[in-house]
Amino acid sequence: MTGLGSSTPIKALLDHGTQNIADDFSSQPQVQFRAIMAIAHIYIKLGEYEKSKQLYRHAIELKNKNQHIG
Repeated sequence: MTGLGSSTPIKALLDHGTQNIADDFSSQPQVQFRAIMAIAHIYIKLGEYEKSKQLYRHAIELKNKNQHIG
């Protein structure tokens, strides 16, 4: 998605950010984990429970693969 500006809805920004986390932080699983958890929490606040649940599951999988994540 290109052309994200000040009038872009928050959910579109979150979706865009979520898609980029794995690529942008591929060598930093702890940063991935924290970013995913933060976005999942925002989705809860927005009432997007299914998206939040998917992200929390992804974060748990990431943590299981990288036991050093705290």
